[in-house]
Amino acid sequence: CIQKKTKGKQRLIEKQIRNRKKKQNAREHGIIANREDKGVEASKKLFPAIELLHDPQGLVETILKRVKSSGSNTYKFEVKMLMLNFVTRVVGNHELILLPLYPLLQRYMGGHQRDVTAILAYSVQSCHQYVPPEEIYGILKTIAHNFITERCSEEQMAVGINAVRSICARVPSVLSTEEDETDGDGREISSSWDVEAFTRDLAGYAKHKDRSISIAGRGGVN
Repeated sequence: CIQKKTKGKQRLIEKQIRNRKKKQNAREHGIIANREDKGVEASKKLFPAIELLHDPQGLVETILKRVKSSGSNTYKFEVKMLMLNFVTRVVGNHELILLPLYPLLQRYMGGHQRDVTAILAYSVQSCHQYVPPEEIYGILKTIAHNFITERCSEEQMAVGINAVRSICARVPSVLSTEEDETDGDGREISSSWDVEAFTRDLAGYAKHKDRSISIAGRGGVN
C-alpha cells in the first residue's frame, strides 16, 4: 500500500530541513566569527573533489555570468548564495583570477543584508596570494565602512575585524607599504589606500571594552 504523508510527517521533514540550514549557517558563521579560516591549503584538504574539476576557470566564469545576468526572479536568493559559495570556493582552492567576482561580493555587503556573514565568509575563501591587491582594497573598505564603526553592534564589529584579518592573511600584498609608483612622465601616482592608517585603526580595537572586539583586534595585530 502507498503510505500517505500525514501532517506530523510533513512537520518532521520541515524541521529536519530547518536544522540542516541552521547547521550550514552556523558553519559559515564560524569561519568568520570564530576565526576558523585556516587558509587555502587547509581548504583544499577539506574539499578534495573540487581539485578534480575539469576547466575550473571556465566553470566559475559561466556560473558567475549567470548570477550577474539573472533577474530578481530567475534564481531564489538561497540559490544565488549556493552559487556564490561554490564559485568562491573554486576560485580560492584553484587560486584562479576572476576579477568581476569581487565587485559583485561588495554589492551584498550591506550591514543589514540578509546572510551577510555568509557573504563575508565567501569573500574570505575567494582570496589567495595571486589576487591583485587593487581588487581587495574595495572589499576591505566596504567591510570597514559597514562593519567596523562604532554605529555597528559589537558582534558586527568583531565579525568585520575577523574578516579583514583573514583576507589580509590570504592576500598579504594588500598590506604592502611600497612607495608610490610613477607614470610614464615620471609623475607620482598617489595610492588611494592608506595601509598604515588602516592597520593602526585595527590595532586600536585591541583595547576595546567589548571582549569579542578586543580579541578580534588582537588577532588583527598578530
